[in-house]
Amino acid sequence: AQHGAMTPDRTTMTLAGDVLVTGTEERGAAVISTEQLAYDTRSNFVQTAEPVTVRFGNHELRGRGLRADLNTGTLRLESNVNGRFTP
Repeated sequence: AQHGAMTPDRTTMTLAGDVLVTGTEERGAAVISTEQLAYDTRSNFVQTAEPVTVRFGNHELRGRGLRADLNTGTLRLESNVNGRFTP
């Protein structure tokens, strides 16, 4: 990210500008990209209401809004979801 800020209680970090979140190999190494993201440091949860792209291998999903649990490796795109799956 180009910019970041942490709340005084250090429970939420907000990131802005070319935000990238990269998963681990064991979870399939998905890459989330967006312009703004909030990270809850206690629950290891990220979310945004902005347009988002999720890439994994040759596959790509786009949508608006994302909620992801980094502990379980699950995510949900909120709306306007479309994708491209390349064999």
